[in-house]
Amino acid sequence: YTQDEPADGSYWCRVSRIVVAENQETLRNGDGVRRFRSTGIVFAQLFAPRSDSRSQVRIDIIAESLRNAFRTFQPEDLEFTNAVIDDSVAGNPGWIAANVSSNYDYRQFIS
Repeated sequence: YTQDEPADGSYWCRVSRIVVAENQETLRNGDGVRRFRSTGIVFAQLFAPRSDSRSQVRIDIIAESLRNAFRTFQPEDLEFTNAVIDDSVAGNPGWIAANVSSNYDYRQFIS
């Protein structure tokens, strides 16, 4: 992992999450299972080189694909909601940028 942009000018993405709340919902039920819940926001910052004439189209396609993945990928213990694209972010002079974010609700069961 690095926070530095690639030197070769290729497309890249930085993913992070912010935990809003994380708690243990039960001590142990009769089945001996403890239940935990974590809620927060997942962010994907997408970057495309301004030097590529197709960057804006490509970053729009990538952002829409990622947003749609958050909307449709719903495993049993993880739910994504409110997936949005923010393409109004200002990138640095060499990059076109877009942010995709989604709320998440993760439930974990530990026996």
